Amino acid sequence: MEHWGDQTRAESADAAEQGGEALRRQEALRQLAHVRSETAAASPLPPVAESSPATPRIRSSVRTISVWLLALVVVLVSVGAFAVLVSVGAFAVLRNRALPPTGYGASTQTVRIELPPNDLECPHDASWSPHSPLVAIVGYVGRCPSRADNQYEGDTLYTLAYAGPGDHVPGLVDIYDTNTGRLVAQIHPDDAIRSTIKLSQSILDKLPANIGPENLLGFNYTHILWSPDGQRLAVTFDVYVPTALATQPEAVDPGSTYQGLLLADALGHPLRVLMQPIDRTHPTATEWDLSTGQAVKSPLTASAASPFATVPAALGYHWNADGTLVPDPPLSAAGSPATPGAPGAIGEPDGGQSFSIWQPGELSATVLPPPGLSNTPPLAGAYTWSADIAAWSPDGRYLIERIDLRCLLSAAGIQPPAPHALQTYGWEAAPQLAARDAGMAQAAQLASTSSFVPDLFVQGVLVAWRPDGRVVAVDAQTAQHGVYLYDAASGKQLAYLKPGPGRRIGGGYVEGEPNLLRWSPDGRRLLLLDMTLGTITIWGQAELL
Repeated sequence: MEHWGDQTRAESADAAEQGGEALRRQEALRQLAHVRSETAAASPLPPVAESSPATPRIRSSVRTISVWLLALVVVLVSVGAFAVLVSVGAFAVLRNRALPPTGYGASTQTVRIELPPNDLECPHDASWSPHSPLVAIVGYVGRCPSRADNQYEGDTLYTLAYAGPGDHVPGLVDIYDTNTGRLVAQIHPDDAIRSTIKLSQSILDKLPANIGPENLLGFNYTHILWSPDGQRLAVTFDVYVPTALATQPEAVDPGSTYQGLLLADALGHPLRVLMQPIDRTHPTATEWDLSTGQAVKSPLTASAASPFATVPAALGYHWNADGTLVPDPPLSAAGSPATPGAPGAIGEPDGGQSFSIWQPGELSATVLPPPGLSNTPPLAGAYTWSADIAAWSPDGRYLIERIDLRCLLSAAGIQPPAPHALQTYGWEAAPQLAARDAGMAQAAQLASTSSFVPDLFVQGVLVAWRPDGRVVAVDAQTAQHGVYLYDAASGKQLAYLKPGPGRRIGGGYVEGEPNLLRWSPDGRRLLLLDMTLGTITIWGQAELL
């Protein structure tokens, strides 16, 4: 098996050949847009007349537009309806990504999207574009991956001998225009990633005729984020790559776990796949230097990880000029819980100079027992805060994946568990943290009566602060699937937002799976992806105070 980095020249040539038609379509669209912008930017034209000196230029522009339109039609007809869909989606993205940040507020009313059947399932992350109303969501097609076909469970990746034919669940990225609710593009990341992985010929020779290589590689997609300039998308993932096939049923194939990064342009076309082996028994964050395509060692990623943090746990992080991410101030498991400073902006991991740990996360009121105590009930009354963050440096050069933190939370009215109970459940060494504000304390009260997974009695809520830190949104499992808005400073309830009726998605959906709750970068929009309803709701300023 080969190592990964940038694609080889041969692979690059293959990719270039496959993407040739798409690039020609893009160039045609750019030329059309260029001609249109030149015409619109010119001074008012004189009346069209044979004697007018502007006439040759006008006719030349018309001829240019006609030629490009004809070329575009020929290309689209030659490649069929799929090319039409791709080109229309690409053109929408080209138009939307040029919108200024004020484009987020273009729709002040609620926009509601019903997810089609057999489409996006098991969403793992969502990200707003910094300069347009586009939002990208990464998940899977049709159903949730199972243990057999995605080789992932908890923090351990593995593969069985192979999944059965048709069992593989491919990944999917949907890109929506939140002003209109229109799906403008889809990305199928599996193929681009799989093309860079070289399975040994001995493995391929042993596969039954009805089993393809895709059944050996299941991807766990972890994050999606836009570059600071809005021109690129990054999708992060883990994958277990076998080096041989197990000889016993249900046995783990020998192999290695890799952490990877798929970079695509804003149109969804893959640009680069980066991968490096990791030790999942001691998980750490990975920092990529996108200028070289290599993972780099930094004080943050080289630090010893714990079961509760893949990097040194801290209230926040900031980028140094040399591309290192620095924690400040650190959290500790000893003594009093760390107390946040005066509430302010929460910071932006996607291109911000600094950011706090108060990014969208989960506030839970229970702790599950360790694997060796599977018959022990969850520990109730143990409040925890969990955040899993990916960050892109302001200059666009560095990207850090998996800043994963789990902390014990204290707040007014919460009595922490006894030390011996924490030790029994393996949480005695967890970093301790005080609630950020009164709004978070209200979220903790909701967490005690809201359940992510009723069958496991796991209680909790999703929490997302508005970028300025003054309002906190809380998604709890209520009968109306609503979202509470609280004033962060006082804890006063400001609103209760109802997403409206929906339908439940079939397939591998597990009731109680957490939804996604995300504010737009300007704080004027709030997105809720509710998998029980099968809907995406984007509230505008009319509902957000």
